[in-house]
Amino acid sequence: MAVQMSDFYGLIGAFEKNSSEHVRATISEYRGVLYLDLRIFSKIGSHDGYAPTNKGIRIKLDQAPKLRKLICKAESFIAF
Repeated sequence: MAVQMSDFYGLIGAFEKNSSEHVRATISEYRGVLYLDLRIFSKIGSHDGYAPTNKGIRIKLDQAPKLRKLICKAESFIAF
């Protein structure tokens, strides 16, 4: 079975940033180019809904390995 670009679209993961925000990672396509979007979502009012904010980054998916290298370098500063 062949893998299609549409198989990659959508939410790939999320984590809680604090009690009112979380970070979502999504894959999307625009004009034939795949993108990785890391966006902060903020709680809406007192219910369980969240909305995207302007805080985040969107990069071409082929740049993800460069981002991963930076994150790995940052992890070296974490005391376990």
